Amino acid sequence: MANIEMLMKDIQNMLGRLHEQREVAAIFLDSQQKANLHDKFRSEGFLLTVACLVDIFEALNAVSLKLQGKDINIIKHHDTIRAFMAKLDLWKCRIQDRNTASFSNLDSALIRSYLDSEKKKSLI
Repeated sequence: MANIEMLMKDIQNMLGRLHEQREVAAIFLDSQQKANLHDKFRSEGFLLTVACLVDIFEALNAVSLKLQGKDINIIKHHDTIRAFMAKLDLWKCRIQDRNTASFSNLDSALIRSYLDSEKKKSLI
């Protein structure tokens, strides 16, 4: 289990750094004459996907941490998992209503993006 937890944390960290350093990564791809990758990386859809993945992995890692520790038992595990499942249902309802407030990185990326409101709606 520890390997999976480490992998999830590594993925979250990598996605977070990629999201934070997206401009540097785009410049690097351009300097390496990787136009196809550069264009895909610069696309709003890709950047919004990365932002959303960062948020999802943050939530998964938070649940994973709650499931660890000395004083953990099956009842606490059950409660933690049920609470997370309820949160997933809430997120689903909010996303269907085009509300991204539960996803801080995605919400910030949408605010910073230059997309018109119709395009944003189609991406969410």
